[in-house]
Amino acid sequence: MFIFFEVMGGTFILIIFNIFVMKNTTLSVDEETRERLKKFGTKGEDYDKILNRMMDILGEMNLNSYIEAKYKKMMEDKNKFISLEEYEKRDDATG
Repeated sequence: MFIFFEVMGGTFILIIFNIFVMKNTTLSVDEETRERLKKFGTKGEDYDKILNRMMDILGEMNLNSYIEAKYKKMMEDKNKFISLEEYEKRDDATG
């Protein structure tokens, strides 16, 4: 944070500047994952930009709503299906 004082006509003006420093961290990924990630980037684009762009796209796709809708549909249709145990019983009976 930088603070500057200016005197203008006997009046003090306080100007505060905040400088935000991004802290980097290390993420451990397999070499295969790193190579796959590179394919999503463009020349000169760092991993941070690639990952943020991908997360923005996924966020825009609203995956949570999609998953919730599919789960709701599955729960509505659950009576149309039988369990594996029931299937095995029927299969054993017809043998």
